[in-house]
Amino acid sequence: MTRLYTDDLSIGYGDQLIVKNLSVKIPDKKITTIIGPNGCGKSTLLKAITRIISYQSGKVILDGESINVWWDIGLPWANWDVILLNQVGVELLLSDKSNKYMNRE
Repeated sequence: MTRLYTDDLSIGYGDQLIVKNLSVKIPDKKITTIIGPNGCGKSTLLKAITRIISYQSGKVILDGESINVWWDIGLPWANWDVILLNQVGVELLLSDKSNKYMNRE
């Protein structure tokens, strides 16, 4: 099952296009990694999926709805099961819901 995916997503900063026409499915109840060389758009993609930055075109879909719809109806960030980790050491604290998905109760 896929709860989170992108469809033809393009992301950039100003006139600089970083990610072009990316379609990706993030499988549910799995740990997913995004691997690539410096500057290829890994962090930019995660920032767009989590709405830290806006994207230029395409769609980000969570549970069958555009993330724009989710945000517009006022759902708080705390309900999301998307975690953005930076490249400096960070302790990963999973919510009770995430712990259940990963069988870590």
